[in-house]
Amino acid sequence: MSLCRLEGSVSPHHLLRSRDGFRRHTNGIAACRDLVGQSRADLVHLDRALQLFASDMDPAEIRAKQVQRSDGWFENGAERL
Repeated sequence: MSLCRLEGSVSPHHLLRSRDGFRRHTNGIAACRDLVGQSRADLVHLDRALQLFASDMDPAEIRAKQVQRSDGWFENGAERL
């Protein structure tokens, strides 16, 4: 569908904004796909390293890293007493 065929109350300004928004979302999707691809490659490397160096270990026994969340009282880098 050509953008030139749109009729009605669509101004060129709105068309440019929607095209730029579409381009931004497309770039964001491409970046996410790249990140997923890199993460898969990293997991393959980790799996191979575990097979080489800890063949008797079950990867399901590895617990997930716990993420510490800020409670808002301290700035980044400040330590609790």
